[in-house]
This record gives sequence, C-alpha cells and structure tokens, in this order.
Amino acid sequence: MKTHSYLDKAINHYRLLYNYDSDVSAYKSIIYLRLVQNHYDIFYSELSVRIFAKLLSSSGEDEQYYKIDLNKNNIDFFSRNQIAEEELSQYNFILIERAENTQNENASDVCKKIQWAIHGTKIVLADITKNHDVSPIQKSANTDLTEELINNLTGTNSCAIIVSYVTQDASEEDTTKFIHDTSEFIFINLCKSIIIGEYIYDDDYSYKLSQLINPKEDDFPKEELSELDKIINTRREYIQVFQKLQRFCYSLKKIICPDVLNSNIEPIVVDGDINSKVTEIYSKNIEPLWLRLFSALLDITYIDFVYITNRINLQKLSDAFDVINLADNTLVKRDTNSFKTEIIVPLKVKLSFLMAQMLNQDTSYKEHEDLIQPYYFVDEQTSRKLKKIKVEYTPFKYVDFEEGIVNFTEIEGCNDLNSYNSLCNTILYEHRQQSEIILAIHQSTDYQSRTILELIERYTQNSKGIYTSPFLYHTIYYTYKYSIEAKKSNNSNELIYSTRLLKLLIEKLSIYIEKHKNSGTGLNQVRKYFQDSIYEIKDDKPESVSILTADKLINWKLFKEKNLISFVSYQAKPVNILFLNNYLQFYKQQADEMEQEISKTRTQENSTKIETIIKEERHHSIQVLGILGSFIAFVSMISTGAINITHPELLLIYLIVGAALISLFVALIRFITPTPKAKLYEWILLLLIIGTLYMLAGHIKNLDLPENDLHKEEVYKENGHTIQSNN
Repeated sequence: MKTHSYLDKAINHYRLLYNYDSDVSAYKSIIYLRLVQNHYDIFYSELSVRIFAKLLSSSGEDEQYYKIDLNKNNIDFFSRNQIAEEELSQYNFILIERAENTQNENASDVCKKIQWAIHGTKIVLADITKNHDVSPIQKSANTDLTEELINNLTGTNSCAIIVSYVTQDASEEDTTKFIHDTSEFIFINLCKSIIIGEYIYDDDYSYKLSQLINPKEDDFPKEELSELDKIINTRREYIQVFQKLQRFCYSLKKIICPDVLNSNIEPIVVDGDINSKVTEIYSKNIEPLWLRLFSALLDITYIDFVYITNRINLQKLSDAFDVINLADNTLVKRDTNSFKTEIIVPLKVKLSFLMAQMLNQDTSYKEHEDLIQPYYFVDEQTSRKLKKIKVEYTPFKYVDFEEGIVNFTEIEGCNDLNSYNSLCNTILYEHRQQSEIILAIHQSTDYQSRTILELIERYTQNSKGIYTSPFLYHTIYYTYKYSIEAKKSNNSNELIYSTRLLKLLIEKLSIYIEKHKNSGTGLNQVRKYFQDSIYEIKDDKPESVSILTADKLINWKLFKEKNLISFVSYQAKPVNILFLNNYLQFYKQQADEMEQEISKTRTQENSTKIETIIKEERHHSIQVLGILGSFIAFVSMISTGAINITHPELLLIYLIVGAALISLFVALIRFITPTPKAKLYEWILLLLIIGTLYMLAGHIKNLDLPENDLHKEEVYKENGHTIQSNN
C-alpha cells in the first residue's frame, strides 16, 4: 500500500496528539480556539503570524533586532550577540518589555513566553508601519491563519510550548470541541479506509494497528503535561478503537486464509457478531455516535464478506440504517467537509442493496415458498423502500471465466488480496462443476434419470468438500423427487439407492449449515475478484470501476479522485441460513419417512418369501412321498415276479431294470427339489436311464424264453373255489 493512505492519515494524527515536539497539526482546532480566536488583533495576516512564530522561537530577550522583507512577508529576529558591530545598522532594533500581567509570579514560564511573544508581535507590527511608512498590513482573505501558524511552528522548539499553553486551563467546552474535532478527523479517515478496502490492499494493515495498541516507550505522552489528563484518557479510548479494528482484520483473515493462524488474538465472531461485549468501546470523551457509526461500518463490511442471512446479521443491518441516518443529521456540519459524499451516501446505497438482496429472495420451486421466514424487526417503511430496489442477479457465464480460472493472475505487492482472489478462484472452479449437474437437473424433463443421480454421487465422492447452497438445494430436491417416482413404480432397488443418496446430501447440508450459521467460516459463494468489486455510486446505484492499470497494477490515484466503495457481494445471492435450516428439517423428515417405508416393504417381502418357501417345501414333500410310494409298490412287484423266474438272462434283466428304476427315482427327487437348476450332465444321466429302460423293454419282448417261463399258472380263489388259469 502506498504511503499516505487513509489509515496512515488517521494514525499520524493520533500519534501527533502525543508526539508534538516538532508538529502541532493535531492541535489545530484548540490552537484556533485558545490562541488565534482570542487574539484577532495580531493574527490577521501571514506576516503577523510569522512574526509571532519567529518571536516564540527566539531567545526571548527584551532587546531584539530584526530584518524584514515586505515583498516576501519574511522577517527574522536576532539577539545583540548574534550581530557584528559593523552590521548593526542594517537591523531594526525593538525593545519588548515584559507586560505587567506577564510578570505575575504565579504564571507559568510557558504562559509568560506566549504572552511576551504576543506583546512583541504588536510592537513589531506598529514599528513596521511607523518606520517603513506603509499603510497598515492588510488582512489575509483566503488564508487559513491557524494552518499558517502551524506551518511556521513546525520543526521549531516552540511546538511543546504551544500545546502546553492551549491545553492549560482550557475550558470544558474548548476541550470537548477539540476532542470532537480530533474524532472527526480520525474517524473520517478510518471510515474511508474501511469503505475502499485498504485492509485487503495493505499487508501491513494489522501490523500498523498493533504498533498503536502496543506502543513503544517514546510514544507515551509527556509527563510534564499533566494538564492533558482528559486527552490522555481519550488516548486509551482510541486504543480500544484500534483493537476493535484489528480484531475485525483478524476475523476477515480467518475467512480469507482459513489455514493461516498468524495471530494471537482470536477473532471475535459470536453468532455473526464481531462487535460483541468483549469488544465494546467504553468512552467518556469520544462522541458515542462516532463509535456507533464505526461499529456499524465494521458490521456492514463483515456481513458483505460472509454474506450470511440470519436474524443477527439482518438485525445489525437494520440498526445500521438508523445509525447512518442519525450520523448524517448530527455529525460534521461543515459545508466544506466531504463526509456526506464520501461516507454517508456510499454507505446508504451499499446498505440498501445489501439488505434488499437478503430480503428480496425467492425459491426455485413453489413448494418451498412457505419455508422462507419473514423478518418482523424490519419496520414497514424500510421494508417498502427496500422492495422498490431492483435487485438484478446476473448469472455467471462459466465459459467467460474459463481463462480466469486457468490463468489466475496475482497482483504484485498485495498478498492478502491475492489470497482472497485465490479462494474466489477455487470456489468458482468447484461451482462450475456443480453447475454442470444443476444444469442437467434443469434440462431433465422428469425425475427419473439414474444418470443424474450417479453424477451427484460421483461428485460427492470426488469433491474437496466445497459445497455451495445452490448445489445442495437442487440436488436434494431432485433426489427426493426421484425417490417419489421410484416409490410410485414399486421399484424398491431404485428407492433404496435414491434414499441412501438423499440421506447423504442432507448430511452434507447439515454440515454446511453448522459451518456457516455463525458467519465465522470462510467464503462459500461465487463472487468476483476483489479488484472487480469496486464501485462508484452514481444515481444511487453502484457502477463498476476498474482500478487496475494496463500493467495489472492498482491505480492508487483513483481512490483519491473518485468516491469509491468496495462491495464484494453486489448482485450475488446470500446464504439464507433460516431458509436452509427449514429446508433441511423438511427433507430430513421426508427421508426418514422414506426409510420407514423401505423398512416396512422389506418386512412384508421377507414375510411373503417365507410363506412361499413353506408352500414349496410342503408341495415338494408330497411329491417325494408319492414317488416313494410308487417306487415301493413297483419294487415289490418286481421282487415277486423275480422269484418265479427261472431263466438266468431274464432274471438278470429284472435286476438291471430294478437298479434303473431306483436310479430313476433318485433322479426324479433331484429334479423336483427347489435347489439351483440341474446341470447338463444331470440331464444327460436322466436320459441315459430312461433310454436303458426302453432298450431293456424291447429286448425282453424279443427274447426267446422256454414255455414254462412264458406260461405260468396263476392260481387264485374265487367264491371259495380254486381256479387255475393259463396265461
């Protein structure tokens, strides 16, 4: 950061309150009140001011010699021992006797010296008019004589004398006026510094503040000036101001560089409140409204960065409206001051758009509109005003950012800015991939694309854990609708798959909300690089301004030439924590109901499956028993017949047939059993058995058997008579 930044101006002014040996510019207002205003009879021209300053820094002797150049309004004083005898005639002699009131023994040496210089100035002015035969010296019309006096005193040994004099026995009114004017200068420059974002351009920003918070030995006030007690107390109040600003910087540092912990001071962020009680400034001397404006500005800036919509943040922005309006009507009444144009107007416009972006939100799907909660604390008048603001959300064209993503360029000498831009670059890259999935969702005509679900699942497995609320919002909704369709079609497999993915996404959303609900975590929204987020207010609307030179360096002059303001969240959509929390609870309930439905379906399916198995086993048993009965009967018949067979070959055939029948029985049992399908060789074996039986039957038919084996007598009894029959 170049020198003479707004922060540097505020710091230098603050330091000059206590280091005034050679510069009294910080005491300008009270010098005017206590010295210039009370002695208009001598402080009316540049020459008279110069005479006083020269006398004050002279030896203080009654006898003074001077040389004057009226053309240049220049005068110098000398004591007698400083002038050679032969040159004495070239000098004007003047006797400045001590006035009676300066000879008061109770008067301090400082008062005596000041009053002597005032008395001497009157004598010298009269002598100049008399000896040079000129008209009285004309009053300066366009010259700030207090500023002229300070310029003539700068670098001399009279600075401490002036400060002692103007603060000694100063009235309560004069001291209060001085402290107010000091506050005005310091706070205006601090506010400008925050408004344009010097905290991110200047890598030494926090270090400069720490030097004020932990000053060196030489930075303490002068011990001999005990009359500065009230100003010394004011100094302690300013230290609180610098501490608050430093904590703000560390809080932003944690957001921009979450992995860098280079501070011993923990960021103060409690439920989004960077101005919690531990950082409140207790002041008796500084105008409280300056402190309220300063705190409101820090709140606005911090919320602009994290861009989280929650009750606390919205309440703070609503309160900031009141503070800014009050400051506009109360602080800084001088027409020459740029307070309104450089601070009030930009803040009002930024705050209006910031709140409008947060409050004027809608949903992509109508069924979610009831999940958006109203904010009762925003008064009706403000609400109507904000609704009139046209908030235009310009969608990012990721093709346009392709080069920026790949060829990200750092800005020389701005490490914090580069860190911020690098984080924006990472989020942009991740969001581009997420947007491809969101685009596929929007292009889908129904909710039955398994491909989209697989894209979602693949991204969650491979991502770096950087999720944006739009991605979680759209994917959860699509996955839920997919589950509904799977349920309607009784597709249990797809229902199980989609519900499992839905639960995963809901878990991601829960982590996301917990991570961001207190505004204490890093950036998560797509936004422009910081140098592209600088605007000039025209017609109550931010207009983008390029602050980079052709060499990709920051044009520092531009900040002095135009009233600029940083607005990193302009035309972006905030993360609505209240809505997302309602969204989470709603779909968490839906997912739980889906899981219960799946569990119920699984129970019914298991019950039905068991019943089916029992029926199949019962049927199988009946079949086996039937075949077994038939086999026993058939074997008995064969056995009976074999007893009466005398032919050896026929007996052998009977035995073979019996063995084949047993094998056939075993095969039939195998094929009716509800086991895995029979293999090819088992079918071949069955066919061989059947073929063997068929061949044996044909062989028996053609067999040449003896008569006694072909014609058996069958004896049976019928009605008590024995009957013999020849077959």
